[in-house]
Amino acid sequence: MDVGPNIEEVETPKILQKAMSIVRSAEREILATMDLTEEIKAPLPTEYFSLLEEKMGMGVQVTRLAFGSLDEFKLLLERLKVKSANYKCILAASKDYKRMLLIDGKHLLFARESKKGRRFFYTTDPRYIRKFSRYFYQELRVGNQ
Repeated sequence: MDVGPNIEEVETPKILQKAMSIVRSAEREILATMDLTEEIKAPLPTEYFSLLEEKMGMGVQVTRLAFGSLDEFKLLLERLKVKSANYKCILAASKDYKRMLLIDGKHLLFARESKKGRRFFYTTDPRYIRKFSRYFYQELRVGNQ
């Protein structure tokens, strides 16, 4: 993928820092996808989940769409034990996993696979945000049935 004028490539070591930065800016909603196999093997740091809990306490809706098996999903739910009315974690029905984090429909962090491996990008471009938002809600509808 060519990096356009409205897209910034984020170096792998700086992904968590960038994710935390845009999560801090959340006022309404946080939409995120996750690969359950990756999440179970290498969970996100507790500081990330603490920030999510802080945001949920402020009324921000967090919706995570999980890709993987039902057994992996159950294991993740046991580990996380998030108890907030502002948190939803749903198992996706499809295998069409696209790594993304979308904040308030304004800030998008996403990954693409390339010959060089996984590359991460950040954008506020409405075209990319619409594309990933449509993908997320389509997967959410199918997984929520």
